Amino acid sequence: MKRLLWLISCLLITTSALQAQSQRLQVAGSEGHLWALLPDDGGWQLAHAGQRGSGSEYRIIRRFDSKPLVLHALDHTLWLVFSGGSSTAPRLECYRLQAEYQASLELYVMEPREGLDTLPPLRDVDQLSCFVGTASGPILMGTSSLDQRLTAHRLRQGRWEPLTLPESIDASMPLHAVESHRGLLLLQQSGPTTTTWLLGTDQRWTTGVLTDVPTVRELLNVDGQPLLVHEGGSSTIEFAYLQPEGSWPLATRPRPDDAWGVVGQQGAVGLISLHEGLITAEIVDAMSGAAIRLEVFEPTSVLTNGLWSMAIALGLASTVILVIVLAKGGDLSSMVVPSGWSVLPPMRRFWSLAVDLIPGLCVFFFVASGEIRHLVKVPLMNLSAEDLAPYLMLVAVTVVWCITFESTVGWTPGKRLFGACVRTTLGGRPSLRAIVVRNVIKALVLLVPPLAVLAVLHPNQQGLGDLMARTIVVRPVAAPEEDGGSFT
Repeated sequence: MKRLLWLISCLLITTSALQAQSQRLQVAGSEGHLWALLPDDGGWQLAHAGQRGSGSEYRIIRRFDSKPLVLHALDHTLWLVFSGGSSTAPRLECYRLQAEYQASLELYVMEPREGLDTLPPLRDVDQLSCFVGTASGPILMGTSSLDQRLTAHRLRQGRWEPLTLPESIDASMPLHAVESHRGLLLLQQSGPTTTTWLLGTDQRWTTGVLTDVPTVRELLNVDGQPLLVHEGGSSTIEFAYLQPEGSWPLATRPRPDDAWGVVGQQGAVGLISLHEGLITAEIVDAMSGAAIRLEVFEPTSVLTNGLWSMAIALGLASTVILVIVLAKGGDLSSMVVPSGWSVLPPMRRFWSLAVDLIPGLCVFFFVASGEIRHLVKVPLMNLSAEDLAPYLMLVAVTVVWCITFESTVGWTPGKRLFGACVRTTLGGRPSLRAIVVRNVIKALVLLVPPLAVLAVLHPNQQGLGDLMARTIVVRPVAAPEEDGGSFT
């Protein structure tokens, strides 16, 4: 009985250790970029955080139904590889994504803006052995389930070119690859023996055999030097540089309890872990091995994403409804400029809005501590949660300002400056309900500025708010006899 309990305990301990070791977080990083693949309901999310970005947030930039086989980054470029093809015609599908920092906007813009940049697929290969990005192009190594022969290809000028591998590589054993300052380095372990192959500038392979090298989990490039990542037991992670004569220990760090991965950065090593949606990066100095800082990246606020999504959805839905109504010839399509009035031209309409934004801008800059760069980001709909609050205050103040003046005197100071006012399509003063509807939709347009294009394209310069409220911004042509002549 005691032996049975002892055996069960050993099995539980071994199972726990294996489960901990299997907690691999798929990450990639280079030159101030961090990419991470996060699990999502029924799929996967690609997250990005940049050293030059605002705050300590990461953005979800792409979503995938299937999990990529590999992520690999070099400079500002990320490569992704997926399984593709069929059982009779297997292939590996390769894609590229680049993050360009826009200094004027203080944000990273992805290229391409949507989806991924498609690279030529690698045919007759369905099992990926390793992938490495180099300055001259990515290198992919894999086997086919048909013959289990290991092949390597380098992408050059849009084509996969074969790369000759050393014959001594065992296709059935795990293979690691990294680009170092000495060239492309391959590493394979079999028992206590570690074999390396170095591809020099003369395109010849040099073989090296090492002993007493710890089991390699990952092989990274840190400042041009190959760095080994090794799990030292059940609670630690060991980093060591790979030298021609053996390994040189750099640091030993506690292993995270959650899924983790390691990325190489300029002058540092990043130990990345994921816990409850937070990405934690422990930065280890590449020279001393000391932990120099701990960075925590939060997901971009749900409020920010939700508000933009809701505003865009409402704006698009309103536009579609208006197009359908106008196409069918409803009462909205029959609205005309009332007699005795003329439409305020687009430029004067723009400047009148600029004047009415002044109170909101004062609150934005002097009360909410907003910045000009936040206003520049509004048309891109890419404000973070921290930056969104001041802009929401600007929108709220502007809407209250316009409702107050239009419901009492029929105009705002901006419209009055250009001799304009708000009227119904029949020429009368709009009701309070119409004024509220008009300005609530104006708030929607301020949140999604591209919707303002509808007012420019409409023959009567009526935007979404005017069409919904059946109002129009006009100026008098001649003094009407009764109510219309005054702006009160």
